[in-house]
Amino acid sequence: MVTGSHLPPDQNGFKLMLGGDPVFGEALGALWEIEAVERAGGGLEEVDLTGGYLDAILTEIDGLPIANAAWDSGNGATGAIVEALVARLPGRQQTLFTEIDGTFPNHHADPSVPETLADLSRTVVEQGLDLGFAFDGDGDRVGVVDSDGAILCADQLLLLLARDMLDEQPGTSVVGDVKSSDALFGGIEAAGGRAVMSPSGYVLVRDTMLCEGAPLAGEMSGHIFFGDRWHHADDGIYNAVRCLRALVRSGTTLAEFRRELPITFATPEVRLPCPDERKDKVLRAIELDVRARGLPVNAIDGLRVSEKGGWWLLRASGTEPKLTARCEARTWDAMKEIAAGLAERLRKLGLDPAGLD
Repeated sequence: MVTGSHLPPDQNGFKLMLGGDPVFGEALGALWEIEAVERAGGGLEEVDLTGGYLDAILTEIDGLPIANAAWDSGNGATGAIVEALVARLPGRQQTLFTEIDGTFPNHHADPSVPETLADLSRTVVEQGLDLGFAFDGDGDRVGVVDSDGAILCADQLLLLLARDMLDEQPGTSVVGDVKSSDALFGGIEAAGGRAVMSPSGYVLVRDTMLCEGAPLAGEMSGHIFFGDRWHHADDGIYNAVRCLRALVRSGTTLAEFRRELPITFATPEVRLPCPDERKDKVLRAIELDVRARGLPVNAIDGLRVSEKGGWWLLRASGTEPKLTARCEARTWDAMKEIAAGLAERLRKLGLDPAGLD
């Protein structure tokens, strides 16, 4: 797949699959080393999958009294499909920015950035709708707002979907990435599931899902994968429809679901400049310190350390000369104290912790 997702208009990328498996790491390196050989043959066929795709998706909510919603394609690739979808949905459905335009004239197509959901939130509130969905440029990620215009984090949406899925498959595994809230993992266990923590990153979350045989997985960026009956694929539109289904089956609104969640306070994901050659040294030094203090450490992807009734995460960015950090606790004061402690550790190692103080 050729995709630029949420990247600027002048940047593209590729997703590679070999059969049903993602190609990454050593497999990607091996593929790169293969010498290209020109071969005769091949062909090109254009196939319109829209009808079959929508038929498959709509089986999830056939006959259900679904909520009234707004749908923001952000001028990305989902625009035409979203228009075709809402034409077949009951109730009030409002679309935004469905004209496909790679210059993204209205707002950046990245639902993990709160500012990009401003138009969606305003539309939902002004029109008295129940919720709203936003998609990234290539449509594999989804963001959600409730009737108050409040944004649900991706791990909160994953918990809603997990509860619904676990009603059908009790005791199964659900995968969340290392950036996710303790409320997700505790909520999965409370719903009768087995919570599995994964390293962050699309490929790694999906790989963990496949290894665990889990029917559901997700990460904080908005990638959510269904494997129970959707090919272990991350599909923003399918996720939106499953969200509508989950709400009907739970007998609750999205706003009611959000209000019942445990209250936590968290920093955004803070990106801290750090030369690539220093990343591992910094992480090792901090790990030695926290282990010497007897603090619980999960080193599945960087360091996730529990303390003061909350936790902090420090991990190396795989794409930039930076470390990324996030802190969460049940009170504002505890979160600020955790963040200040991490900032002090980084400062002692010669790094600027701006954004954590």
